[in-house]
Amino acid sequence: MTLAKQVSYTPDSKLFIYAQAVNGSAMPIAAIKLDIDHFPKQVILSDADAMIEGSKLSDHPQFIIKARITIDGTASKQAGQWFGESQIINAGDTAPVNIIINQQS
Repeated sequence: MTLAKQVSYTPDSKLFIYAQAVNGSAMPIAAIKLDIDHFPKQVILSDADAMIEGSKLSDHPQFIIKARITIDGTASKQAGQWFGESQIINAGDTAPVNIIINQQS
């Protein structure tokens, strides 16, 4: 995960990284919340980060990884937040995915 030059955040900001099904609910399949201490940052999402009981990341044939910086530390989407997302990832892919946080809502 890397940041574009124009991205700003506060010491209290949090980084949410989550996977969403390509053809499914907007509810994340798996997610983690991190303090923002440095970039670039390497993160691994797995079945251990599942958000819904009985629905694992490995159960989905395709998903997208998204990253979002929140100023108030909550998961809710708000105007002005910085984010980035991957291309579609196929289950079982082992290549690293680089997400550039460079878009603002």
